[in-house]
Amino acid sequence: MQSIAANCGLQVFNDLSGKFRGFTPGYNVLAIGAFADQLEAGIGIEPIYMDLQSSA
Repeated sequence: MQSIAANCGLQVFNDLSGKFRGFTPGYNVLAIGAFADQLEAGIGIEPIYMDLQSSA
């Protein structure tokens, strides 16, 4: 997933879920962004979904 996002020009980082408010501790979170709003996020991550669908 990280390489797909990077190929689409998106910045990706990961961290422990316990560092995010509202997340259950004990998981590794892969975050993409930051985006100004939900619309921008949807547009930004669409290439990832398209790439994942073509890989399936």
